[in-house]
Amino acid sequence: MKSKSDYYQIPWLLIVAFCLLMVIILVSGYFFYADQMKQVKREKYDDLSAIADLKVDQLARWRSERLQDAEYFRDNLEFVKSVQRIAGHPVSTRERQILIQWLAPLLKNPEYYFIVLLDAKGTELVREGAPGDT
Repeated sequence: MKSKSDYYQIPWLLIVAFCLLMVIILVSGYFFYADQMKQVKREKYDDLSAIADLKVDQLARWRSERLQDAEYFRDNLEFVKSVQRIAGHPVSTRERQILIQWLAPLLKNPEYYFIVLLDAKGTELVREGAPGDT
């Protein structure tokens, strides 16, 4: 007949196999997690890089458009003469209206809310558009 201790014999081989299996699961889980973290970071960096590239392109396009607007007015001799006349006689309403007519097409562009024309000293010559309409 078997003794009581024979019934409670611990199967050490089974416990060792179970512990080994647990270690393998934990280690593989850690490496899987680390790999997923690297992949997510890489995707986020790629997303941020794409957004940055788009923003740089947008800013370059915006700057180019503003430079084209400035070149148009710089090369327009009638506009330059009109600005020079109003700078010399800021009270002339007729010259002021002529200058506003030159600037009016810019206000149709939704990127321009208002236009302020300043002289070299920073004195306001003309203001046209929404804020502080004259």
